[in-house]
Amino acid sequence: MQNGKGIYWAIGIAVALNTQAHAQNCTPAFSHDAREERACARDARLSLPNDFLSNHPDSQWNPNTPIPFWDSILGPPGQSPLYRLGLIWEGQAPLHRNETEAFYPASTMKLWTAWFALNHLGKNFRFTTELAWKYSELDPTEIHELRLIGDGDPTWGMQEFGQPNPEDALRKVVQHLKDTGIRRVHGPIQVISSSPQWDFVRYPEGWRQEDFVSCFGAQPQGFNLGGNCAELVIQSHDRVYMSRSEVPVSLTIQLRPGNETRIQIDRMDSPSVESTGFQISGTFKKGDAPFRHWLPVHHAREWTSRLLISELKLAGIQWVQTRNRLSAVRAKNPLEKKVLIQSPPLQQILVPFLKRSLNWLGESLIRKVGQNSSWDSDTSFFKAGMELLQHDVDHLLASLGLPQTIVLKDGSGVSHASWVTPLATLHFLEQLQQSPEFHTVWDALPIAGVDGTLEKRMKGTAAENWLRGKTGTLSDAYNLAGYIPTPSGALISFVQLVHTQKENGREARALIDRTGSELARLHRQTRP
Repeated sequence: MQNGKGIYWAIGIAVALNTQAHAQNCTPAFSHDAREERACARDARLSLPNDFLSNHPDSQWNPNTPIPFWDSILGPPGQSPLYRLGLIWEGQAPLHRNETEAFYPASTMKLWTAWFALNHLGKNFRFTTELAWKYSELDPTEIHELRLIGDGDPTWGMQEFGQPNPEDALRKVVQHLKDTGIRRVHGPIQVISSSPQWDFVRYPEGWRQEDFVSCFGAQPQGFNLGGNCAELVIQSHDRVYMSRSEVPVSLTIQLRPGNETRIQIDRMDSPSVESTGFQISGTFKKGDAPFRHWLPVHHAREWTSRLLISELKLAGIQWVQTRNRLSAVRAKNPLEKKVLIQSPPLQQILVPFLKRSLNWLGESLIRKVGQNSSWDSDTSFFKAGMELLQHDVDHLLASLGLPQTIVLKDGSGVSHASWVTPLATLHFLEQLQQSPEFHTVWDALPIAGVDGTLEKRMKGTAAENWLRGKTGTLSDAYNLAGYIPTPSGALISFVQLVHTQKENGREARALIDRTGSELARLHRQTRP
């Protein structure tokens, strides 16, 4: 349960009660809109077994009665558990339900972020990191003023790009030096961000306490390593450490022996960096298995510096921290060399972003667009990016003749302060199809029963290897939005947004999967 800024964990079980979760009386998520309560009450549905349709052979599509057909899929009216359903699609058996009401987008938000990044950066955009040094013609194998300048590349240490470990990225940097013949580095080594804004770490509006102490809540910086996460290990009340010793995470330990293992993790903030460190308290029972948890790392620049120095040593490149007299003589009238280390192109970055739903990639893209669009060095890259995103979304809705009903607060969908409507989302999906970059998004979407966050879902159904969509999951939101191809080559856009209690999440996913499977079955067969 939540307590202050932290979360309690029982050993092996994560428990984070949502203090704003809907009770059985279906309390509105935002009190000023009573429509949500009414919609929640009228859309109560019992979860259904997977063989519901086979036990109800009369549940067949009739073009004159699509709503009763979908009621048979969604289940008969019931009292508990409660779902608020936002559903909309056209094509065979069209359905509109609560299509103008507000729902959390969760990670379907990543579709908006991908569209935004493609529009402003282009599919061929690459992040760059600059490696620079000075040297003398007398001996180019000895260098000084070695600098590594980070500009937000989020792909370092990503297994999708051939770097399964954080140090792999720094090994690539050192290889550039080795290939040039460098064997000795004199003086301080600088690892710096291209702008102080990259080192200013703040969480978006609407993020909750559990997000601040979890890996999925790690924020992007000038340097990013493996998603900026590292593993905390607790072996006993007096043995607590990070599994990687070089990770710069401050830990304050207040654990006691106890009759049960009960761990609380609280974040500690500094003026410029939130979750700069963590306080570990509670009890640990002797003999229990080690407790492991992945924490966000918000000093990735320092982590990068430590790994760079370590990799120099492993590569046999000597680091002389102070210049000797000979080096000082050689350093007169030095020459300078720069190497740009580039990330994969954006179209490749979007694949793990959408298929694996990696939050930090979305926040990185928002900041990069904000950096490129901001003329004020004091303006947060995140703020500039989000303001531009909201402007673009409002402009799109206006061009479609839709009210400005979408509010977006981050690039990943973690925020509980973001709102979308099924209707606006459907129009967005259809508009996205008209974009020249749609194929880039299409190639990056998870495929039902095949890969990404849909790999294990809808297997053995008509949706397998056919339906493509972006999932979205919060403690009280379970969503799926995407496309279903037809035999004619057209794509049917669909939106399923489900608001429910956390304990009903399994049933909510099953409901979404049954609906998606049936949509695929309807549209894969040719009708006269």
